[in-house]
Amino acid sequence: MILFAITTLNHNDYTEALLKSLHNTEIYQKGMIDVLIVDDYSQKDDVKALAYKYKARFMGKDKPMGLTDSWNRTYKYYKNNLYTNLYIANNDILIPKGCIENIEKLLIRFHSVSPLCNSDGIGNWDPIQQFSIETQYPYNIGLSELANNEEHYDDVQKYLKEGYKETDFFHGFLMCFTRDILRNELPDGNLFHPNNINIGNEIDLNRRFIGKKGIALDAFIYHHKGITLNQKNRNILEQFHK
Repeated sequence: MILFAITTLNHNDYTEALLKSLHNTEIYQKGMIDVLIVDDYSQKDDVKALAYKYKARFMGKDKPMGLTDSWNRTYKYYKNNLYTNLYIANNDILIPKGCIENIEKLLIRFHSVSPLCNSDGIGNWDPIQQFSIETQYPYNIGLSELANNEEHYDDVQKYLKEGYKETDFFHGFLMCFTRDILRNELPDGNLFHPNNINIGNEIDLNRRFIGKKGIALDAFIYHHKGITLNQKNRNILEQFHK
């Protein structure tokens, strides 16, 4: 059983779109995915009701603690239960049919696997340009245009070729790990350093990660980017809970 965790802070519309896309996948319909929503004290949206609607587990908080806290709560829940692989997702992504199945195939070879993403969802940061459809399929302009069109997110997967690449990085909007992730636990029992409240969390884990990282060239997700953490000073909790 896979644990697919979604971190949230309001924005039920995006979370529901992700849940709908996940429910449409064959691997979910076969009962191989357990969904957990970890919410950072949403006040504008009833995230717990949404979780109930989609038969997902729900973990709330008594006060805002930030994204890293949500990731660490997810990790501890995963560690204490008998799941195989761990997926930690932003709530502003969409999962096409076949994506998770192809990631699962590579998690036999690698300890962490990252899917490709639309270029609009990548941004301009150099270390993650390697995950862009445009980077890995540079001569297919039509595929890049298709990937950046939310309405066609489920079509992109059909045009990808089976394959993988080794990498030295994984992105934070969908992290996929094997059970070997437990080797990366900090002395305090956390996976991510708690000093990094909202950002810098996956960078720190990447630097000390024990294991092989891979890119699935035949797995794609659509990422809206910056839906929740869209302010400049993203480690200041108060601005997200006004």
